[in-house]
Amino acid sequence: MSRLEEEKRQQLAVYHKEKGNEFFKQGKWEEAVECYTKGLQQDALNAVLFANRAMALLKLQKYAAAIADCDCSIELDDTYTKAYLRRATAHLKLEHKQEALADFKKGFRV
Repeated sequence: MSRLEEEKRQQLAVYHKEKGNEFFKQGKWEEAVECYTKGLQQDALNAVLFANRAMALLKLQKYAAAIADCDCSIELDDTYTKAYLRRATAHLKLEHKQEALADFKKGFRV
């Protein structure tokens, strides 16, 4: 992929992230998930997009999917506090208390 193509993909990812953020602010969780997914199709190495989609999935009560997205976010950036805290929240909702506690501790340590 050429440098120009890569820049275009990055710009599209940012566009979809910002559009997803707008939907999120409006409480349109499904639409936000769709936008973050489109962003990830352009930039699959974007830890923020995974964490943002995880937050929208939390709002939709899709806790296992939120955990999976947080796992991806943390794998890409193990210093991203929001990913740990969102994963902890999902674990808590699923009554995985030990995992939630471990993630809350990691989130506040990072």
